[in-house]
Amino acid sequence: MARKNKRKKQKLKNQEDEYRTLETELQKKLQKRSLKGQIDLMKPKLYILEKEELAQYIKKGNLKKKIENGNKPERSLAYKLNKQKEKKWINKLQDEEGNI
Repeated sequence: MARKNKRKKQKLKNQEDEYRTLETELQKKLQKRSLKGQIDLMKPKLYILEKEELAQYIKKGNLKKKIENGNKPERSLAYKLNKQKEKKWINKLQDEEGNI
């Protein structure tokens, strides 16, 4: 598990570094459309990786309060996770007939 997490973090770091280098090259050479295309392709990948990492932290409960005060997508994710926890508790308390 630790190796898997290290690989994910390393992959995210490598993509962020590559993105930064492409941005600096684009700032130096504004006429290169190929660089702009590469940057446009990398943005969604980085966004997805960051959201996966964020969802993992939310599941662990580490950033619950911070995310509830964040922007709308993060708030909705925190809300869904809270609802899931409530349902689990209710199911644990109910017996076979559905009585609490």
